Amino acid sequence: MAHKTPSARAASLLAKLVSNSRLHMQSPSTVESKLMSFLQGGGKNLGVVADFDRTLTSASSCSAHGVMERVAGASEEYTRTTQANTAKFYPIEIDPKLTIEEKLPYMREWYSSNHAAMVGAGISSSSIDAAVLSAPVVMRPGAGALLSLLQSSAVPLLIFSAGLADVIERILSSLLSLPPSPTTRVVSNRMSFSPSGEVTSFSEPLIHMFNKSQAAVPAPEQLRSPNQILLGDGYGDRTMCDGAKVPPEAVLKIGFLNDHVEEKLEQYKGAFDVVCVGDGGMEFVIDIVREVIE
Repeated sequence: MAHKTPSARAASLLAKLVSNSRLHMQSPSTVESKLMSFLQGGGKNLGVVADFDRTLTSASSCSAHGVMERVAGASEEYTRTTQANTAKFYPIEIDPKLTIEEKLPYMREWYSSNHAAMVGAGISSSSIDAAVLSAPVVMRPGAGALLSLLQSSAVPLLIFSAGLADVIERILSSLLSLPPSPTTRVVSNRMSFSPSGEVTSFSEPLIHMFNKSQAAVPAPEQLRSPNQILLGDGYGDRTMCDGAKVPPEAVLKIGFLNDHVEEKLEQYKGAFDVVCVGDGGMEFVIDIVREVIE
């Protein structure tokens, strides 16, 4: 396809997206226009911002916070606190009758309480290593191949998560065997450890599912690529490329709607350019990236 014009290549890519029964688009012409911009810019102008839990991992996977609940030696009080917090705050997170602004203080309380419980639970760095290896973490089909492709092609990748950076980095190295790379960064809630290896505090600002924008990312770590692909499963993920000191010229927003499809599809189609339903794989994203970097 290298001999074709960017317009023809964009049309071919769009046709593949349209033929995928898992994919939904409110405006295929908008998607085609963004694809053409990406193809004209090439790999040197491409970057990717991706959520982690239920985006790079499967909807059925253990989350980064879920891994921490499996840490051996953690206090019973920690487990009781995190389980009680989930029972209290998760219904608020998914309540369609509440606005994001109304949910914000509850989300801050939820994450702050969980982090405080971790600090007092006697959790060590080595016990986190063991928990990552034993936890039922399942990557979304194609996610490992996508991350490897981005790294080998030196395409900047910002994994932007409301989870735990220390857990995510261990998952990437242990489960995917991805080596540290200067083009791959994880921005998430990060732990500090004592000289003896126990969790003592968490980084600021606190990152939760409804404040994920580049304004929460330190300026040197912000993605500066003119053309960006956004990958997320939560409605709050749609803003992950917003607020940068150097705003992108074009963003292709891809949303993964894992459940409650009939209820949420129209909302997601209004927020994302492409919506993948039913815990579908990353193969179509790989197709886009490969075509752009060729």
